[in-house]
Amino acid sequence: MGNDGGTIAKRQDILSLHSLITNKSLQKVSDDNEAVSLVTCNISHMSLYDRPVVGDYKGKLYLKEKMLEHLIQRRISKDAGLWDHIRSTKDLVDVKITWKLIDGVPTFECPISRKLKLHNMTYVYLLPCGCVMSFNAIEDLSNFQLRTAKRDKKNIPDGNESSNGLETGTNGKSDKSTEKSDKSIEKSVKPDKSKEKSTDTTNDESTNLPCPLCGVGFHKSDIVIINPLNNAKHAEYNEKNFQFISETLQLTHSKQPKKVKKRLHKEKEGEKRKRIKE
Repeated sequence: MGNDGGTIAKRQDILSLHSLITNKSLQKVSDDNEAVSLVTCNISHMSLYDRPVVGDYKGKLYLKEKMLEHLIQRRISKDAGLWDHIRSTKDLVDVKITWKLIDGVPTFECPISRKLKLHNMTYVYLLPCGCVMSFNAIEDLSNFQLRTAKRDKKNIPDGNESSNGLETGTNGKSDKSTEKSDKSIEKSVKPDKSKEKSTDTTNDESTNLPCPLCGVGFHKSDIVIINPLNNAKHAEYNEKNFQFISETLQLTHSKQPKKVKKRLHKEKEGEKRKRIKE
């Protein structure tokens, strides 16, 4: 500006720099919010650490005692608030979380890969047992077990396939876990036109897989993605599995048979009486 060899910053340069700083700040805030929300009760905003925890089909986690208090209050006031989908304990599953303290701060640890939930890792829990693990770990193990089961049925010898793709942290290729899990989720949610005439293989209830932690059997539709910040892809994944369990299998979120409502029973009885009179 004063013939000293300086340069004048253009408006476009200033806006670009501001945009870059803002995007990085928002990303950091988003990551921090997810880390905090993951270990916080969705109804009381208290820490979940080292206390009984339950989860719903949407992937939200709650302190068990606080959710029981909410259910009692709901019966009294008839007001469900934001949790209308939770009407009884049948809509909840006891969740088993592996915790680890980092500088005194509790965080999730995948009991399979021994990786911590710091950033960019998606966690799930299984409906039959409530075990919590990373999405990539259970996805890789499930696919490996399915391939092994198919080979056993066809009596095909084990070839070059191995479990090196598992999220064990031994091959150094698990840094892209977020990208991989997003693609797996998107593939599970996106309908396959080539299979429209057949049954849904994503929710194949004929294939029973053992939980890698406790051995309890589960199906692909029993996977619930923990989703504290309402990620759209995760919500769609959970909704798809829940619809299959609820409508096709006629089971509750806790995998218990649905009860026939008295109102429907009375309506059927009324229709029978009308037919008799006619």
